[in-house]
Amino acid sequence: GELDQLFDRCILVLRNPINAIPSVFNLIYEHLNHLPNHSTRGPNEDWVDWRESRQGLEFQMQRFEEFLSFWMDKYGDNFDSLLLVSYEDITSEIKGPFATMRIAKFLGQTEGVAPIEEQSVPCVWRTIVKYKNKPPPSQGSRRLMSREKLAYKISSLRTGPKERPYTASQLGEMVAMFKRLINKYPHHDDLVRILRDYVDSAMKTVPV
Repeated sequence: GELDQLFDRCILVLRNPINAIPSVFNLIYEHLNHLPNHSTRGPNEDWVDWRESRQGLEFQMQRFEEFLSFWMDKYGDNFDSLLLVSYEDITSEIKGPFATMRIAKFLGQTEGVAPIEEQSVPCVWRTIVKYKNKPPPSQGSRRLMSREKLAYKISSLRTGPKERPYTASQLGEMVAMFKRLINKYPHHDDLVRILRDYVDSAMKTVPV
C-alpha cells in the first residue's frame, strides 16, 4: 500500500519464538483475567490448552514465518536498507553493546537522524543492563531518573512459571521452520546466524 512505500529502510528485531510465543500467551492470559500487563505468567495447564488451540503454537509459528518472509522479500538483496538484530543479542552481556552499536550506526545513516556519539553507546547499554534487575522506583517519588524509568520498563515483573513445555513434535516443527527460512535466505549472514542459534535452542530443549 501507500504507507508501505514510506519504509525504505528497516530495523527488524527478532526474538526466538520458543520464548516469544509464551510471552504472547502471557499477555492474552493477563487480558482474559483482567490482570495488569507484565504482571503474571499463566499456569502451564492453561499454556498447554492455548498451545493446542487454533490461535496457539502452530498459528503463531506460521505468523512468525510469514512476518519474517515479508520483510526479507521486501528488501531482497538490499542489505544496506535492512538491519537484522535479535532480542537475544541486544540483551546479551557479551553481544549487547555491539548489537546496540550496530543500531546506532544504522540510524546514523538516515538523513535527519543524529544518534548519540559512538563512544557513548556501550555506556548507555551498560546503564540499562546494570539497572535492569533493580527493584522498581518508589511510586511515591514524583521525580525519577530517566534510566530508572527505563530500567523499570524493560525488567519483567511477571510472576509464574518461566519454562514452558513443548512436545518433541512441536520442537521438531520449530526446527524445520527455522531451516526452511535459512534455505530461503541463505545469503543473509545475520539472519542465518540468528536462525542457527534458534535451531540450537530448540534442539537443546527437553520435550515434555
